[in-house]
Amino acid sequence: MTDDDRPVEPPRDLGAATNVSDIPETYELETLEQLRAIADELRSRIAEALTHRAMTVTQLGELLGQAPAKIHYHVRELERVGLVRLVATREKSGILEKYYRAIARSFNASKTLLLNAPSDETFAAMRSFLDSASRAFLRATEYTMRNQLWDSPKVWGLSTAQIWVTYDELNALAHRVQQEFDKYSTPRGAEGEEERTIVMMGYDPRVVADESSADTSSLTPPPLPLTVPPPPESAPRTLGARKPRVHRIVSAGATSFDRAQLEEAFAKNQQLDISVMGVCIFASDVTADLIDRVIHHFRHRGILTASPEVREALKRKET
Repeated sequence: MTDDDRPVEPPRDLGAATNVSDIPETYELETLEQLRAIADELRSRIAEALTHRAMTVTQLGELLGQAPAKIHYHVRELERVGLVRLVATREKSGILEKYYRAIARSFNASKTLLLNAPSDETFAAMRSFLDSASRAFLRATEYTMRNQLWDSPKVWGLSTAQIWVTYDELNALAHRVQQEFDKYSTPRGAEGEEERTIVMMGYDPRVVADESSADTSSLTPPPLPLTVPPPPESAPRTLGARKPRVHRIVSAGATSFDRAQLEEAFAKNQQLDISVMGVCIFASDVTADLIDRVIHHFRHRGILTASPEVREALKRKET
């Protein structure tokens, strides 16, 4: 009989074998097989859980809300490719408890792996990860729409942001964000606490600007300048002399806009292309004239809160 057959108590006397304080911070993935294995959402959650303490399959199932048999399969796959390790066994009341631990706190795809692997295999591995994440997100979207949970705290969220940073600033920003995530990486017993999955992506928008290319797998981006050159000194700097830049906003959950936000966009010579799924609120200080001047296109599915005049102005932006 194994730990898959019945629940077991958390370990109390297994000693140093189950200690996770000494595991490396980062492990560089060595094979595409490892990359494909960790790309699966559930396996990623399992590996993350096993960075905090060694656990049995049964304990992982209880933590992640999954059947032990399902967890057992994914743990074995992670163990097979070397990302999870069996660190201790213990027999208790006739049950053989097996404790697993991740080999590192985080996993990175090394430059050597990405450079040496065939491009189509690397692309397939990345697509597998994104497909897994997008399928999960769309399932959450469908559940939310079917049950009309737009203003529920259980609703997912989606947003995008355009930022201007140097390479060093981007790395520092990512480090700060990860430090914030780490504060909530284990259950704390807080009231209302529930597990959430966060997926972050970043890319150079100039590489994907040509939307006419249907086959992105064969896209070869042109050389890009390291810096964006400043405009000539003679170039006019008045707002009216430049064509407004379209700024896309994609959001899910609850999103609000007030007069100050829209006026700031106008001051930056931006036209907003807004797509919202969920609750969208335009504050009472927003006018129809401001909508006409700032919003380029508006798409919405869910609950809209706005004055009648603003509603009419937004309808004109839907075409």
